[in-house]
Amino acid sequence: MNLKYGPHILEETKLHIDGCKDDKYPTIASLARHLKVSKMSIYKWRRKYKEFDELIDDLLCLQEDMLIEHGLSGQWNTNIVKLLLNNHGYGWKDEDNQGPSHRKVNLIFQGVDKEDPSESSEP
Repeated sequence: MNLKYGPHILEETKLHIDGCKDDKYPTIASLARHLKVSKMSIYKWRRKYKEFDELIDDLLCLQEDMLIEHGLSGQWNTNIVKLLLNNHGYGWKDEDNQGPSHRKVNLIFQGVDKEDPSESSEP
């Protein structure tokens, strides 16, 4: 399961990302399956090849955009959306503001280090 990196990888990655834009949630795992390589190969290529890194950034931006759009529209479960947005640097802080029936939720953005994929769980 170790395909050599080349222009065909960039083309297939673009095709995969474009195919996810409608309603299929893009993931590193789905890309790895599409390319028939391991997720570790994806992470290695991302560190080594700038063009591939930019495509993975596009995939992650698409993930974030889909989560926000589908979450706000109510199409996707809010709790799952919140969980997955943690992978994009969003955090949640509940404050008991006005008793048990009223809660204030603050959205906190935290920087995401793309260099160490082993520390973040994939959706």
